[in-house]
Formats: sequence, structure tokens, C-alpha cells
Amino acid sequence: MDQKQQQLVREALLDNIRQRSAKDVNQFIETLHEKERKATLFPSFSDTASQNAPRFLHEACELGKFDIFTILVNYCVNYNADIAATNSEGYSIVEFATLHGRKKFAEFLENRIGLNKLIPNSESFQRLVRISCQIGNRDMVEHWLEKMTECLNRPLNSEDFVSGIDPVTEAFKAGHHDLACDLFKRNIVKITESMYVQTRTFLSERLHELVEEVDGETVHEAEHQMYRAQWHSKSIWFFHFSWLQTSKIQSVFLKTIDLSSNHLETIPEELLWSLPHLEYLLLNQNDLISLPPLPSNLTNIVERSLLLKLDVSDNKLVDVPVDIFVLPKMRTLDVSHNYIHRLPHDLTSDGPEVYSLRCRSLTTLDVSHNQLGTLPLWMTRCAMLLTSLNISNNKMETLLPSWKCSLECLDASHNNISEMAVCDFHTHWAHSLTNLNLSHNDFTEIPNTVCQLTLLNILDISRNAISYLPPEHLWTTRHLTKLNLTGNKLMCNYEYEDSKRSSVTSTSFYTDLVLPKVIHNSLKQLFLGSNQLRSVPESVCEMRELAVLDLSRNKDLHRLPYAMSRLRKLFSLRLNKTPISEPREIVPVLNNPPEMLQKLRETFENFRPYHQVKVVVAGPRSAGKTTLVRSLWDSEAPLVGLDTGKPIDIVNREFKHHVGLSTLQRTLNLRGETLYRDIAFNVWDLKGGESLELIHRCCVTPNTIYMLVWDLNGDINEIEKLLPWWLTIKSVASGSQVILVGTHKNSTRRNHNKMVEFLKQTEDAIKTKFQEDMKICYVDTSTTSRGQPQKHGFSGLENVLVRCVNKLSYQCRGSSYSFSKLMIPESFLLLKGRITTELTRMQEIPDCPRIITESDIQTYVSEIPNSCLQTEDDLYEVLDFLNYTGSFIHVSDRKYGLGRLYFPDPSWLCDVVTSITDLPQSALEVSGKITKVHLKRLCQKSGFGKEKFKEFEQLLKSFEIIMPSSDDDATYWIPCKLPHDKPAIEFRHEGSEPKQLRRVYKLPYIPPGFWIRLVSRIITSVEQRKRNSAFQKPRSRTLSSSGLQRTHSMVEGYRQGGDFSNVYWQTGILVFHETGELLVEDLAATYITSFRSDEEKIGVCVTVKCRLGRFSIMGLVVDEIESLISNWYPDLGCSQMYRLIPCPICEHQVSYRERSDSGRRRSDPTRIISSHLFAVEDLGTKVCKTLDETVECPNHKDEKVILNYVIPEMFLDDLDVTILSEERFRFRQKKKFKLGSGGFGDVYRGTYDDKTVAVKCFAKQARPQAVSLLPPAMDDIDRQIKTEPVKMRHSKMEMKKPSITNLKRRFSSLGVHSKVMFKGKSTKGTSTEVHTVAGPELKRVDETSNISAEKLSSSTSGSITGTFDPEVINSFSKLRNELAVMCQLHHPYIISLIGASLQSLCFAMEYAPLGDLNTLLQEKHDFKMAKLPIGE
Repeated sequence: MDQKQQQLVREALLDNIRQRSAKDVNQFIETLHEKERKATLFPSFSDTASQNAPRFLHEACELGKFDIFTILVNYCVNYNADIAATNSEGYSIVEFATLHGRKKFAEFLENRIGLNKLIPNSESFQRLVRISCQIGNRDMVEHWLEKMTECLNRPLNSEDFVSGIDPVTEAFKAGHHDLACDLFKRNIVKITESMYVQTRTFLSERLHELVEEVDGETVHEAEHQMYRAQWHSKSIWFFHFSWLQTSKIQSVFLKTIDLSSNHLETIPEELLWSLPHLEYLLLNQNDLISLPPLPSNLTNIVERSLLLKLDVSDNKLVDVPVDIFVLPKMRTLDVSHNYIHRLPHDLTSDGPEVYSLRCRSLTTLDVSHNQLGTLPLWMTRCAMLLTSLNISNNKMETLLPSWKCSLECLDASHNNISEMAVCDFHTHWAHSLTNLNLSHNDFTEIPNTVCQLTLLNILDISRNAISYLPPEHLWTTRHLTKLNLTGNKLMCNYEYEDSKRSSVTSTSFYTDLVLPKVIHNSLKQLFLGSNQLRSVPESVCEMRELAVLDLSRNKDLHRLPYAMSRLRKLFSLRLNKTPISEPREIVPVLNNPPEMLQKLRETFENFRPYHQVKVVVAGPRSAGKTTLVRSLWDSEAPLVGLDTGKPIDIVNREFKHHVGLSTLQRTLNLRGETLYRDIAFNVWDLKGGESLELIHRCCVTPNTIYMLVWDLNGDINEIEKLLPWWLTIKSVASGSQVILVGTHKNSTRRNHNKMVEFLKQTEDAIKTKFQEDMKICYVDTSTTSRGQPQKHGFSGLENVLVRCVNKLSYQCRGSSYSFSKLMIPESFLLLKGRITTELTRMQEIPDCPRIITESDIQTYVSEIPNSCLQTEDDLYEVLDFLNYTGSFIHVSDRKYGLGRLYFPDPSWLCDVVTSITDLPQSALEVSGKITKVHLKRLCQKSGFGKEKFKEFEQLLKSFEIIMPSSDDDATYWIPCKLPHDKPAIEFRHEGSEPKQLRRVYKLPYIPPGFWIRLVSRIITSVEQRKRNSAFQKPRSRTLSSSGLQRTHSMVEGYRQGGDFSNVYWQTGILVFHETGELLVEDLAATYITSFRSDEEKIGVCVTVKCRLGRFSIMGLVVDEIESLISNWYPDLGCSQMYRLIPCPICEHQVSYRERSDSGRRRSDPTRIISSHLFAVEDLGTKVCKTLDETVECPNHKDEKVILNYVIPEMFLDDLDVTILSEERFRFRQKKKFKLGSGGFGDVYRGTYDDKTVAVKCFAKQARPQAVSLLPPAMDDIDRQIKTEPVKMRHSKMEMKKPSITNLKRRFSSLGVHSKVMFKGKSTKGTSTEVHTVAGPELKRVDETSNISAEKLSSSTSGSITGTFDPEVINSFSKLRNELAVMCQLHHPYIISLIGASLQSLCFAMEYAPLGDLNTLLQEKHDFKMAKLPIGE
């Protein structure tokens, strides 16, 4: 076929494409011979005819005939045709499809041909994107950008497009502004000068969209809004100052400009020098070669510059203009990661008179990763406020001498420093520098001045050439927590003579590494890797706080000493490439530091097996407890200590294996893996009686077996008498096992069938009331005619007892042991034996008090040879263990110093108590009171003697058997001797009827001694307030943030002076006052419509009536109830206890209806209207979290209930505390302002009335403060500081108020601003407790106490409101606890309280800039003081 014929065929095909269907087109093509078809219509790439061939694909694509297009593409693929060829306009088929918006055609080409063949390079992709932008087809743009991302296998960036012909510019020039805006937001184009010229207006508008308002900040004189320009990571290569001038903003009102992570090489001088309100300028991660100098015509403007932070790090700067250091407000300057060889040296060329104007505000300077050889000397004269200096990764060979500034962080690592020009760091920085990094230098020794930095917290001197440490006497770094000595030449060649603790002597050399003793109590992280250690330094084993130890890459270290077992807190031990091979028993567990240390400890402390279990037998009187104990052993063998007639009988007995003897003597061995062990039971038989139960509760300890006994002769309600014991054990005796034992099974009057039914009902009742599957045994403890006990049912009891023993788990020296594998240090056993010996000696001496004090215990410990009890933690661990296993009674109470006393003879203790509680009424002066003369006679009879009356009095006060009377010093209250019956009381109200407020504590049960203790506490508190004139008017207080004004009239009522009188009985107290009365009584004796049944009315009801309608006295009662529950009955707080407030408006309406319709109410009980019940926790959350002033009651939504009316203690009305004005109170909970930590909160530096104060916070700032110390943008500065926060020398100091004896034992946190450290038992996690002012713990965070409101509503007739925030409530509880103490302390030597903030849950106190006196004395005298009595 000649060329003319071929041309006719092509034209015919074009006609078919234009006019015919796909089928016709396909038939036309098929009529041609295959060779003609290929040569004429679909020439291959190599065929020259393809250059002149018509573009059939372009025609089909332009007409939108997809079916024909697919046919033609398939032929092209089959004949290897040149699909990439362009048409007469220069468009390839894929570009042509893009030009006409044929996305479907383009996708078919991709699938049929392949994307890589269709679009071979990135230039082709760019052309397709530009074509899509030119036609404004958003779908095609998105499609090609997505395909381009897939091919590159990464997100697109500005480097993928050529500036000037980029998608944004093409879309803008084509008039598609919306598309151009969307593409601009993708950050895929370079903002260059070329782009600026083509899109001047558009680019300015887009950049201004990234300018946002700074919330709440204006220029005060003009009230203009301040702005922040967020232009970081926008691929900006060119910046024009005109972008800062638009109708939307003016450059003078820009506060922050962020141009970081761009490609700027230059910036206009106006950006740096002409913006008067600019505070933060971020230019880091650019390509800046230089910064513009200060123009001569802008000198006056610079003096008024507000620039606080300039960041030009990660650029290509070779110098810094001297004018940068003249900026008067500059705080942070970062020029790191550049090529700077020197800093300006002519800063002070104008003379000494301008020194104060140079760098006067600079606090943070970072010049790291440059080429600096030294720092200019002007820094020592000008940078007086510098706190952080980073000069790492330079070429410095020496350091400047220190100068007068409070430098906190210095990083001089990665230099060539081998010595200091002047060794005087401690001269100016001893009390400020906390973080020092001298690593990767050429030091051969640690400079002496470094050892004298008192507040140094982190010292990194790794990768030097240090071979020894400075002498011990030079070190004063008492706060050092991290020491990095990695990669030096330190040596240690201790030669241990024996691995056992009985012989721990060693031989050392003068070059051996010895860590100073001054850091033994503070160091937590120690890095000794890559040194020349051949043994672990002995001083390392003395660091009790050490948590991380690195011994890696010490190739000559083969053995770990047994003394390392002293490192109780070590959790990370790094031994990479250290060939440890001894001791052999630890080699398999080297990767598990706790287990490895435990194995070392077992050998070092000579662990011994221990097989004694404490068993407490308790229950009501005459339940058969003593007979039960006797029946567990052979009655022929006398049981020493049993049935002595004393309140507590203690029996020690083992179950032995003797073949052929009775069942009760058979083997009761505990099987371990290969160990059989006899059980030694230390049985405590607690006699019944309410007066004795005051002491019995002290016998409840963890890891104990409890046998709760009840008599089956009684009815099914007898089981309820065990419920208080069960709840007490569950709340305070963790890890214990409980067995319920029913006695007298075969001696009841019930026949067999009735007995079976009775036992089934009993078990159902137990399951309902105890809400757990209990272990229940039934035995017969009756005696035979010969007086011998019956032994029916004891086989099952013994089996249950052994199974319970198997379940016990003990903690010893940081490890958990089951009973079958229990091992304890030999020192524990020796101390127990010493206590037993001392008790025997006391029993042989007539009238000898059987009390062991804490000082006695310390003496016993000092007498133990090679004792492992070296620290207070060790001492209290062994004392807790001996308490749990029954060696003595100990109560952790600090109010009267009871926590420092130990009672090895519980029976003697009960005798002392009963000598008071069993007194007849005729022996008392008045009802419930005893004279001091009478008490002294009882003291002499009890064995204390006349000369020890104070100890006797203190002991009785500790157990609240007596309480001081405020009337005089010659009488005492005896709570259990208060009148039994409520007296007849006639209420007479003169004038208007007083308003009423009630508070209800709904309890699951009333524990023994609860009421008599509560009533006596309230009597004492009320009388003490009268004597101290605590009812006087307080000063006016204002809570300005919520608009609530508190004046004198709001806190009148019971705070006013006046006559009042008390009427009290054993279950209540009534206090008459001239403005009303206070009534605290049993809930069962109170009529509240929300509680109707007797089961609901278990608890306490507090009623306050006042004609003035002010109820601040409620705080006093609430404090006493919460304190009593926390001290003596923690099981109540962990069980189903509810704190409720009946709505006072509902109460008033109910009272009115009852008076007006009393007859019909009696005849129709359904007419009784229930009061709505508010949960105290819910209202407390509203006060502290939402700052609401009122709450809505669902019974009367039109009338709001005032929160200050119903929950006055949340507003601190009863405390003499100033409520801080939020407008004048400023602080931020940032690490940089943190001063220390207390037992329950952190302390920060703040201001009140522009004076520095210390602020103790109990909750995180969940909402913004009214005023803050720093603007929000200062968070950027915080992120740039790469050092750890400064920790000031503020530690809590325990002081004594002159009028309060041993106040330290009465509360756990007080004084200066951090955690208390006593020489006594740890008070961590304990609430503040003071007898008269202890604050309420409004809700315990415990899974057993998180009871829903709906559940309570179902158990009462009234309704109750719902949810609360436990964090807020607990924080307020801690706040009130400390305020109750702080507001009473008025002494020139004690930190005084300034005020409290309910919004922030914090209080402000005097600021102690030099820390506490205790710390200062430690630093000066080189010894640790555990307590510091002041003001005696």
C-alpha cells in the first residue's frame, strides 16, 4: 500500500471515530490486513512513519469517546505503538487527557500501560500538575499530586517543583484563586522572589492568613490587638517587609514572628530592628549568612525594643552584630549550630558607665556548636541575670572565671578544656548552679571548685582523663542526684577477704575510687562505665537512694560484692561487656537487678527460715473463743497463757507430727518444693466487751489469720456482730485471711433438720452482708462433764487453717515470699529475741510499765552484732514485720506520740485501760470526769508509779481513754463514762425561728467506741474554742473572682462571743448558744423524711440552728468526724459511707407542711415529702472546680440553694484564713518556678501584691489563671531550655509552736516549702491530723468507696445528686488540712500563712529565699539533722 492509500485509510478511521460507534471502529480496523494495520494505523516506536501518523487517541479523547479510546489503546499496546508521541500542539496523550479533564482516560492509560512507562520522570509529573492547575480542574490536580507522591514514596515538598512555574503560580495566573489557596496550604512550593513578583497580592494575603491573634493581649495605651505570625516550615526563600503591612494588621502590633525551618539567606533590617512590640523572633533552621546591623536612624527605637527572644540557631552565620547584645529586654539568645569564630569584643567600648545597659536582661545564652575559642570578658561584667549558658561543641581550651550572676545551668561539653583560668565557680554560683556538664574535655582531675557547688544536682564529667576524685573534705554537693564518670581512668582494686557479711573487711589502695559521703544520701544515678575498675567501690554500696548504676565496659571487673544488697532502690544495673562471674548464684539473673540483689541480700544478711503465724480469735462475749483455742491442741498439755482471766490471752504453739497420736496432733505441714515445715501459731484470744474493744482494734495487723467466732445458739442476727470486725480487717489488714467459725453446733436446741435449714440461712446471710465468699467452719466447743472440750468439727477447721496459711504472703527486704518459703534476716530474729528478753525482765519487776520506746529499740539494734539494720527504713521494716507477726502492739498515730511506743504485753495494756473504763460512777467527780488526784492514784496502782504520771497520762490520751478538759487542768473527760441516756431537752427560741442546716453521715455500722470518742472530741473542741476566743469575728474576706463578698455578718453566728452551755450523753451532744444551737446525735434519733426505715438510719446527724443563718460551726464538727474516722475507724471510710446534706429548702417546706397538715400526714403516710439529698463530694466539686455560687434542687428548681449556706467549710468560714484576690495573686505551675515538693503538693514561686511568695498547690492548674507571671508565648522559651529545672533550697522544716507540745507528731507537713524528713517513722501518704482542727478528708479514693448515687438513692427514700471529681475533692481536703494548722501558727521563727485560693486549690505563705534553717545547718556543720526544735 502506497502512501496515498495509507493516507486515505487514516482519514477513513478518523471519520469512523468522529461519526461511528466503537463497534464500527473496531470492524473497520479488523478489515485491514494485520501488516497494513500495523504499518498504516499503529506504527511502532522505531518506524519513521509514526512521526507523521495522525493522533487517533487524541481525537477519541477530545470527543470523550471512552469505548473507542480503550479499543485504540489496546491496539497500540499490542503493536507496540508510540503512545508517548505528541500531537501538533505538543501534548502527549496523557497530557492531552489532562488538558481536557479526562481523568477516566488518564487512569485507563495508567492501568493499561503502566505509570512508569507513561510518565517516565518527575518533569513529566510537574508538567501534568501545571496543566491541571491551568485548567483549574481540582480532581486532576489531586490525582496527579497523589500519583507523584506514590512514585516518590514520600510526602511532596517545595523541592519537587521549579519556582516560577510551580502549581500555585500557574493556578493563580490562570485565575483559579481558590485552587491556588488550597495548593499553597500544602507547602509544596518555594516562596521566592520570582514567585513574589508574579503573585504579589496573592502571596501577601496567604501569609497574612497565618497571622493569628494573641488571646487576651493588647497594647494598653491604644487597646490594639497583638498578633503572632506562624510562618515556620513554609519553604520561604525570600522575605519582603511589605508582608507585615496590610489592612488587617500593622507591623507595630506583631508580638511573635516565627520564620523557622525555611530557606532564608537574608532578612530585611526592618524585621529585626523596626518592630517596637516584637517579643519573639524565631529564625532558626534557615540559611542566613549574616544578620543586618542596626541602622543609625533607628537607635532611639532600639532603646524601647521589647524583644525577649531571638533564635538564629542552625544557620550559616559567621559573626553576630554587636547591636544584638544591646537590646535592653533580651532574655534568650540562641546562636547555636553556626560557624561563629568569635563573639563581639567591643561591647563596652563606650565606657564603664554603660555596663548596666548591656545584656542587662539576658538569662539564657546558647552559643554551642560553633568555632568559638573563648568567651568575651564583657560577659563577666554585663550578664548579671544569666541563668543558663551553653558553650558546648566549640574549641575552647579554658573557662572564664565566675561572675556575679545566678547561673543555674552550664554546658561546656565537647571542647578542649583541660583547666580553668580561675578556679572560683563556688564564689558566685555555689547557691545557684544545679546542672554542670564538662564531658568530652581534657580534664585530668575534677576541679576543686566543682565540689563546692552546694546546690549542684547533675554533674557530667564523662569522657575525660580523670583518675581520682578530690578529697572528702572538699565536697559540699549535698543535693547531687546524678553523677556521670563514664569514660575516665578511675580505678578500684578492693581485695575482699570474704564474701559473707560476717567478714566484709577489705584492702584498698590510695588510688582507689572513693565517692564522698556527702552524696551518699542524695545520689540516684551513678555512671562508672568504661573505666578501669577491678572491683565495685565500697562507697557505692552505701548509697541508699541509688536507682541507676552503670558498670558497663569495665573489662577487669569480674565480681559483684555482697554489700551491694544494701542498694534497696536499685532498679537498673548496666553490665554491658562487663565479664561478671562471681558470685555464681547471681550470674543467671544479672539481667534482673531486683532478683540479683535479693540473692546477694539473702547471703549478706544471713537469711533464716521463719515459720510463725499470728492468729487472732475474736468475736462477741461468750461465743466460745477460749474453748476453741484450747480444743485446737491436746488438752492434756497445759497451754501457757490461755484462760488467764486477762483481756488478751496469747498462746504460742506448734502443730507437730507424732505418728499414732490423736487427730489434733497429726501433721499439719506446709509443702513447698522440697521443704516440709511445722507451723508455729501465735494465737491472740481477744476477750469480749465494749471497753476492751477500744484496744482490740489495735491488734488488727496485715498478713494475719483471723478467726471470727459466733455462737450458733443465737438467732441469725448474731452474724451481724462480726461485720465490724470484717470491715476493719478488710480495710487495714491487707493480705490477711478470715475464717468464720460457728461454735456450739451440737449443743443447740434445734433438731437436725432445723439445724440444716438454719445453717443454710446463715450462709445466705453471710454472703449477703459480707459480699464475699467466706470460709465457714462449724465446731462444737462445749465441754464434757469432766470439763474437757468437745472435739467435733475440728478436722475441717484445721484443714482450712492450713490452707489459709498457704495463702499468706510476706514482704521482706523488697521481695515477696509465700509462707512456705519465708526467709528473714538474722537481725530480725535477734531483735525479736531481744524484745522477748526485755519483756521477761519487765514481768519480773513489780509495777514496771511494759512499754518499749523507739529509743529503746534503737539501743537494742545497736547491740546486735553485724546488724543489717542500718537506716530508718530498715528499722521500720523490721518493726512492721514484728508487729504483723505478733511480737508487740503498735499504733501508727502521731497525735499524742503513740507512734513511738511499742507494747510487748497486750494484756498489761488492757489492764491499764480497764482500770479507767471500769471505774464506777461513784468514783467520778461529775458525770464523765475524773480528777487529776484520782488519776494519779490509779497511775500508782497500775504499775507506772508516781514519778511516771506524765507517761501514764500520755498513754491514756493516746488511746483517747481520757481527754483533757478545757475548764481547768485538774480534771479529764472519760469518754466511756458519759451519761448513757439523752436528757429531756426543751427548746425555746426567742423571736424568729432559727434557720437550720443538717449534715448526715450514713454509715454501714456504728463501731465500738465511736460515739463516746466523737462526743468527747466535740466537747473538748468547743470548750477550747471558747477559752481561746475562737468565736470572735474574723477579718473581712473577699472572693473577688466570683463576685461573692464575705463580710463580718456572714460569719457571725457561732463565731461570735457569748454564753453557751453543753448537754451531752454517750450518743450525742447539744451545744446552746445565744444565736442558736448545735446538735450532734445518732441518725436513728433524728426525723429526716429521706430516711424512714431503721436500716437506713445508721449514722450521724449534725444539726445547726442559727437565727442569723450562718453555719460556720459545721466545719468544726465535720473536722472532728473526719479526723475520728481517719484515725480510728478507717474501715468506715473504705466502706459504704455517704456524706449527705438534706436540702434546707426542702426541710423547711416539709416542716411547714407537717405543722399545717399533721393530722392527715399521720393518717396518710404517702403525704410525707422526702427532702432531696446533696452529696458533699458533688457540692465540693462545684465549689472548687466550677466556682458556682448556687446549686439547683430538683424539688424546687425556681429557688436556688446557696452553696456557702449548705457547705460552709468549703469556703473556709470556720478558719481564720484570708481568701486571696485573684487579680493580685500570680503564679504558674511550671518547672522553672518550682521550689520543692511537700507531702501532698508542690511548692512554686509566685507573687501577691507584687511581693514574692511561696505557693503550695494541691492540684494541677486545669484552667488559666486570671493573671500569670509570663505570657503564653514564653512556653517557647521553656522548650528551648535543655537542662533540668532548677530546684531551690526549699525543704519542709518541722517546727514547734511555743504553746503546743511536740507539734511535730500531730501533723505531717508544715513550714518551709518541701517534704518533711523526721527522725522517726515515715509520714508519707498520711493526712494531717490535729485534735481540734483536723481537716476533712471528703472522699477516699478507693474502689470500695466509689458508690454510685443511684445505689444510695435506692437505699433511701430521698433523692441524691450524682457525680464528683475525686481529684478536686482530695486536693481540697489536703488544702484544708494544712490550712487548719497553718492558720494557728504565729511565731517570728515560723513561716506564716498569707492566704488561700479556692480557684487554684493552693495557699500562699512567706517566701524563704535562702531555704530552711535545717538545710543551712547541714551545709555548715556537715551533719544531717533529723529534727529541729525551735521556740521551746
